Amino acid sequence: DDTLVSNTGSDYLYGGSGNDTLIYGGNSNVYTALQGQAGNDTYIVDKALLTSSSSIHILDNAAEENILQLKSVSSGDISLKQSDSLIIISFNDSASTIRFGEG
Repeated sequence: DDTLVSNTGSDYLYGGSGNDTLIYGGNSNVYTALQGQAGNDTYIVDKALLTSSSSIHILDNAAEENILQLKSVSSGDISLKQSDSLIIISFNDSASTIRFGEG
C-alpha cells in the first residue's frame, strides 16, 4: 500500500498493486496523472489546490472498488459527464477538469 502526493509541475503518480492513496497536491496549470492499478484505491483532490485550468486524469481500469474524494466542493460546484468508460468532472468556476477512467 502506498500514499503518493503530486507536487508542482507535471506529475505522473503510479501506485501499483495494493490499496493506494493518491493525492493531488496542486500544480501550475499543467497535467497530472494518478494511476492506482490493482487494489482498492483512494484518489483525493482538493478544489482549493486547483488553478484556473488544472487537468487531472485518474487512470484505473481495475475492477476493485475505488474512491474519488473531492474536498472543498459542494454539489453545485461541479458538472458530471460520461463519455464511454470515462467520467469527466468539470468545475463551474474554472476550466479545470478531472477525467476518471480510461480515455
